[in-house]
Amino acid sequence: HPRSAARLREAGLAVPPGVKLLPPLGYLDFIGLLARARLVATDSGGVQEEAALLDLPCMTLRPSTERPVTLDSGANRLVRPHELAECVREVLDGAWPPALPIPLWDGRAGARMAEHLSEFLAARAQPVAPGFAGSALPTVPPPGRASPATRQTGAPPATRAGFAPPEAKPGPGGPPSRQGRSAA
Repeated sequence: HPRSAARLREAGLAVPPGVKLLPPLGYLDFIGLLARARLVATDSGGVQEEAALLDLPCMTLRPSTERPVTLDSGANRLVRPHELAECVREVLDGAWPPALPIPLWDGRAGARMAEHLSEFLAARAQPVAPGFAGSALPTVPPPGRASPATRQTGAPPATRAGFAPPEAKPGPGGPPSRQGRSAA
């Protein structure tokens, strides 16, 4: 991270052997790097989640986290800086216990959401009136074709209710003019 590199320089610290400072990475490149790592030390909430999904031991260098489920599963630990070396040693020695699966983190969130939405909508379904196609909007036939209601009754819906567009109704002096006034 650029700020980390700047802080190292400001403190006069050299980058230890085996440590590489990288420019900011895109998401897929970063996930690829995490997937090949043995462990991760971070202060990022998002990285805590990604590490848990990858079953990667995660050490969070903060006093708290907004991702407590990662702590509960054992995928993540809150670590003080002076505890970091001991935790790294624990991972490298194979002593870090495996994490438990995190409930609902099974990759099926979309399927569960679709199922719940389907149940929600089915519980609120109402009968559809003739001339409607399963929504609150009337069916609009393609040009040159009659609507289902017209085919059933033989009359367009607008004229069945006694309504006709203004240009179809003759005015007192005959058909309306183009300005909507009757001829005098």
